[in-house]
Formats: sequence, C-alpha cells, structure tokens
Amino acid sequence: MGHFYQGIVGMVGTGLIAVGFSAIYLMNRHNLWPCILAHGLYNTVAFILVFRGIILH
Repeated sequence: MGHFYQGIVGMVGTGLIAVGFSAIYLMNRHNLWPCILAHGLYNTVAFILVFRGIILH
C-alpha cells in the first residue's frame, strides 16, 4: 500500500519488482546484501532515466 500514490500500474509494477527481489534473496541463501545492491542499482538507473527525461515517473 506504500505505493498507492502511483496508482494500480505503479502498485503492480512494484509488486513484480518485489517478486524479483524475493527471488534474488532466495537464490542467495537468504543473504540480504544482493537485494540491497540490486535495489540501489535499480533506484540509480531509474533516477538517471527520470532526470534525463527518458522516462516520466
């Protein structure tokens, strides 16, 4: 519900990304660091794309 402000598309997209992070977590034997790094990389790329006007967020 934390992404409710993004509408249904944002909530579904965030849910799918969460499933991906969950898979990373499970594939790495419950090690949280790969998820932290993947989340940071995702946020960095998204910020650059929004900042450059390539995607509107």
